[in-house]
Amino acid sequence: MRSIKQLLRSKLNPFIAAFMVILTTFGAVPLNVFASEGLPIDPKLAMEAKPFIARINGKKVRVATDGTAMVNVRGRSKPVKMEVPRYIYLDGEAIPVDDDRIENITPVLASAAPSSAFSMAPFSAFSMATAVDTPSIGFIATLSGAIPDNPIVGTVGQEYVHPAYVTMNSRIVSSRRYVVSINGVDYEAFCADPNRPGPETNASVYELTGVDGSKFSTVLKYGYPANPALSNDTLTNDERAWNAYITRVAVAYISKPGATWGNLTGTTEVAVNNRISGMGGATAIANSPAITVNGKSVYSGNGIDSQSSTFALGNNRRTNCWRNPFRFEWADDTPAGTKLYVDGSHVATAPINPTNIYSVHTGGGFTSASSLHFEMPAGSEGKTASVNLVGINNQYADRVFVMQNPNDVDGWQDIVFYVPEALAKAEYTWDYEPDDGSDGRLRIIKRNQQTSQGLAGATFHISGPSGFSTTRTTPANGIILLGDLEPGSYTITETNPPDGYYLSSPVTQTASVTAGQQAAVEVVFSNQPINGNMTSDIPAPVCYMQTEHNLKIFLNILGTVR
Repeated sequence: MRSIKQLLRSKLNPFIAAFMVILTTFGAVPLNVFASEGLPIDPKLAMEAKPFIARINGKKVRVATDGTAMVNVRGRSKPVKMEVPRYIYLDGEAIPVDDDRIENITPVLASAAPSSAFSMAPFSAFSMATAVDTPSIGFIATLSGAIPDNPIVGTVGQEYVHPAYVTMNSRIVSSRRYVVSINGVDYEAFCADPNRPGPETNASVYELTGVDGSKFSTVLKYGYPANPALSNDTLTNDERAWNAYITRVAVAYISKPGATWGNLTGTTEVAVNNRISGMGGATAIANSPAITVNGKSVYSGNGIDSQSSTFALGNNRRTNCWRNPFRFEWADDTPAGTKLYVDGSHVATAPINPTNIYSVHTGGGFTSASSLHFEMPAGSEGKTASVNLVGINNQYADRVFVMQNPNDVDGWQDIVFYVPEALAKAEYTWDYEPDDGSDGRLRIIKRNQQTSQGLAGATFHISGPSGFSTTRTTPANGIILLGDLEPGSYTITETNPPDGYYLSSPVTQTASVTAGQQAAVEVVFSNQPINGNMTSDIPAPVCYMQTEHNLKIFLNILGTVR
């Protein structure tokens, strides 16, 4: 194997080579993968119709226009045709595969049958590994990374100033990043033993359960990037870099607690322990659902019309790109014939589910979806239409997986990763009051001015002929129905608005009830919420593509600290 000096001198000009040798000698690590500046990526770029170059298995390979390349795979006598991504998504950025931060792309050819000789090292003897219902991995991407040089004040539960890179058995735990792809979604992955080389091409994928499965689940579910408090766009690049590194160290510590650790002291140790314990993670995830409908994981609306108001869709960070792609699936009790509209276009009629895969953000080959509404068929009065937004990889959700090289189970590192759940629900109830056949009816309707949803808790005073006077409060559906009224003019005044709302404007309206009139006279009062917004108006983050590099250097030495 060539030395670091030889590799650098063969690839770089002498000045930069000498500079990098000095950095390597003093423990420097690869470049930061976080872009400091960027421009929104044009979704059309993902469909560029031209060949491109990718570093696959350590070699530059020309990838055809259709995104495929012939790749030599260990254990196969002939090259294998593989799909190669044009971009690797990391931390909200679409990184072209020829970017120097991408050290290597390793296509994964899963074994026909996972090896029965699963090595438990470095896992506990009380753990278990099974190969049932495991995902098919398209590739592993290796990216350079760096924690920041300056002190950081944390904004997610602790303050810390990192002293230096953590060491394990006197070797630096590098900040190198790994990404695995499942059905077009890129997930953060971690090496269980940073002192081993890898990853390698062939891989058997197992679900890890038992003692280690539980420990890894806590770190990965409540660590970076599945925990939005550690990875969302309100944090700086340096904060996200640090959180990614601390999660990497926490994963390594779980698998090798008996190793000799260096620089794992003070606030760095506190940060690692917080990841191991999952501190604050459950609350952060509950407060920021992966997919949202009007800002919630489950949103229930109601109204007196067959057509619902429009529900806004959103999502929060879970993976290496902002989007959490999903499918729409009708709930079983939705009336047949109910129509689902996405961004104003009809996409499905119950009980048939739409076939497209959707995403709140554009790009990645998914159909964009920013809103939905229902239209229920006649005869559905009093019933509820419901649709679930189900993440495309939810069959693997909330589980820890480990990839192991069956050709050399003890020589190469094991890769662990976690698939977070993405699930939301939208439902709409068509409120209905049966016609009781009485004359002289008056219906008072109270609505949210922005969403048209019925509002409970509004108090009205109604006065009319012959001294008629009554006070009523709206129920859950926001509708008050009065019957057997004497013909004449009625005055309706809102005396108290629902909690969190201003009084309607106008606050008083009149209605005329005529003799022999069977249809109810309707009066609608709409209220503006005090906060001015009942739905999410947070700008949707987009994937970014870095436009400038101060220095582009490739360094991927087989067998060095990973």
